[in-house]
Amino acid sequence: MSASHPHIGSRDLAMIVAIADHGSLRRAAAASGQTVAAISKKLRALEDRIGLPLFVRTASGVQATPAGERMAADGRRILADIDTALDAVIAHAPPAGRVVIGAGPLAAWAVATGLNPAVHARWPNVQIEVQTGYPEDLLVRLQKGAIDFAICHLEDQILPSSLVAQPLLHLLPAFLARAGHPLAGRVRIGGSALAPFGFVGSRSYGSNLLWLESLIGAPPRFEFISSDYALVSDIVANSDHICVTSQGLARKLGADRGHVILDVTAPPFVHKAWLIEPAAGTAPAARRVVQLAIELLACDERQQTASTSG
Repeated sequence: MSASHPHIGSRDLAMIVAIADHGSLRRAAAASGQTVAAISKKLRALEDRIGLPLFVRTASGVQATPAGERMAADGRRILADIDTALDAVIAHAPPAGRVVIGAGPLAAWAVATGLNPAVHARWPNVQIEVQTGYPEDLLVRLQKGAIDFAICHLEDQILPSSLVAQPLLHLLPAFLARAGHPLAGRVRIGGSALAPFGFVGSRSYGSNLLWLESLIGAPPRFEFISSDYALVSDIVANSDHICVTSQGLARKLGADRGHVILDVTAPPFVHKAWLIEPAAGTAPAARRVVQLAIELLACDERQQTASTSG
């Protein structure tokens, strides 16, 4: 550009595009949060700088001149290029800031032991906060903006239109007990053998309770309900209660606490957990963490079981 040309910035272009698109100074001012007087003054100053009229007033609003039409068309293209360049910079820049994740009881361990360390290793300037809870509470927090995204089951829940979800985890059930439990070491245990013992674990939901009741032949008797599996594990270690959880979490608790997974013959059941986020999108740091969560945590224990048994 020659030094004799007047300077026109992105704000000038955005104003021209807004006026051209709305065909009215009043509507363009309202859309950009300005007064009509302010946008009119800026337009006159710009026309004075370039020495050409860009809009003429009409009975219904304003009409772009040929120069105004050309500048509006070029402005749309230039502004789109700026947005594309900014998106590319954000996508490749190391994210920073606080990302709050809501996690259901069965997903929390995967977030804490898998996602959290990976985020810290890749992006030291991202601080992860994990808030555990049950789906109805997590959905409320998401809608209020208190958390950035959540991972939990959605059974018995109505997903608001302001949120979107995609399946992330397909988890199979497991029964965990202390090493000295009366059923430990037995093979192909029938469901009725579980009936005399109390259960511990997170709060069950509709189909899960029906599955457990059909397995043992009676309504399950839960002695301790908590979303904190560290506490649940302590109960298991000091009683004959049986923990109902997922296979992945059962293996982890077994390795960490010396518990055993009971060899129970059970009909199939799958716990599906979804990754839920605002339909309007998340902040850049949260979007990167969402993508990493999908990359690291997506799990289908049905496939793992099939490959192991094959």
